[in-house]
Amino acid sequence: MKAKNKIILSIVIPVYNGENYIDNCIHSIINETTINENIFDLIEILIINDGSKDNSLEKANNLANEWNNKIRKNFIKVISKENGQYGSVINCALKNISGKYIKVLDVDDIFNSDYFVQIVQIIAGLKIDIDVIVTDYIFDKVIQNKQIIYKWNKYFEPYKILKMNQIKFPKLIITMHSIIYNSVFLKNINYSQLENVYYSDSQYSTIPFAQAKKLYYINIPLYRYYIGRNDQSISIKTMVKNRNDQFQVMYKIINELLKIEINSRAQKKYVWRIAKNMFEWQCMIIAHDKSIKNRGEFMYENLNNILKICKKNNFYGYMTIRKGALSTLIRITKGKNIVPLIRFGEKLYARFKLNIMADWD
Repeated sequence: MKAKNKIILSIVIPVYNGENYIDNCIHSIINETTINENIFDLIEILIINDGSKDNSLEKANNLANEWNNKIRKNFIKVISKENGQYGSVINCALKNISGKYIKVLDVDDIFNSDYFVQIVQIIAGLKIDIDVIVTDYIFDKVIQNKQIIYKWNKYFEPYKILKMNQIKFPKLIITMHSIIYNSVFLKNINYSQLENVYYSDSQYSTIPFAQAKKLYYINIPLYRYYIGRNDQSISIKTMVKNRNDQFQVMYKIINELLKIEINSRAQKKYVWRIAKNMFEWQCMIIAHDKSIKNRGEFMYENLNNILKICKKNNFYGYMTIRKGALSTLIRITKGKNIVPLIRFGEKLYARFKLNIMADWD
């Protein structure tokens, strides 16, 4: 019981058919650097097998047996469940973690080991509970062999406890790669995620963030996020195939934001801008989905549905989405001839390397 109480960080690793990646993932946490620094009393690892059909579970159990014998009992916990996608893994994790803070690490990504040690030591030294800790991360384009470090130092002062009304938020979404949540905070807001859908990590990045009161920024690139692998779910073809899942996540986020009271104006602007961006992203996916008849009119209909919901319950959210450039264009044209305009805009953005879809195609 004593060991349980002093665990600072629970690392949750969602696994679905990750047999080719799980060794590297675990060894970015357990290696010569972390062993020498002796931080293992402060952390635990939860490998949650989400109905894998390959040898992921066998590999996870082997890793757990090896390191639990060397470090301590239940240092690595393996939980196997039926497939329910990312959201079900988060919901499962929140019921089983022991750590004060929770960090999600996708099985096909890694931590930077030296920085991981620093992060754990910094978090262990915090004297006040923080709702959300933000770190930098590395965006690694596998095919191009190019790395980009996403830094937040223009917006957050590092190593200082910040209240949300003291912060200037970025236009980019702060994704799960940068986020460490206080596990008690998540439980106190009764946080749970949509299950059985793709892309619910957007919900994880937005809804708790909207309710956080205190933020702490560590300007260290902990997470290495790999993109461009063939088996990832973020190619444009895959996103079109799973468009309804993104639709569900978008509506879930909007409906959740309608219920949340956000006192910080900057924080409110940030999370509602994410909702607006999600609608615009959905329109870009619809523009690629040839199975939809009258795609422009379909966008117009969905925009009106969203605006109707928001206008009734949250005028700020209503105005944020309504005033978006693409939303305005859709309203003016009523969706007619909007698809060619969107596709042209994508090519223009890609030409100037402003559109991430250029990397995903």
